[in-house]
Amino acid sequence: MKVLLDLDEGEVVNLEMINDLAEDLMLNNVIGMLYLYVRIKEPVYIVLLYTTSDVATQDKVKINIFDFFSRLLPEGFRVRKSVINKNNFTIVASEDQLKEEWLKKAQEIKI
Repeated sequence: MKVLLDLDEGEVVNLEMINDLAEDLMLNNVIGMLYLYVRIKEPVYIVLLYTTSDVATQDKVKINIFDFFSRLLPEGFRVRKSVINKNNFTIVASEDQLKEEWLKKAQEIKI
């Protein structure tokens, strides 16, 4: 699993925790790439998860991916919007009402 980070200056993400979480949920062979966009001051998290194959139709895998998201995102970030495509899962999360600019940013991110 490749992890790409786009963080606020001074922000730190525990990559070992992310890898352990993926392993615990049996996603280490499912997640091809994970992109984290974190702006705590705004506050917004955008997470893009690309799978190694088309798993959007596999219910158990989808459940584990959303469990992964819920464990990865800060506890207070309860306002969320998710989009599922063939092998791409995107979630935008915040403490506040989601802004259009964040949703656009999530659509514009290309890896």
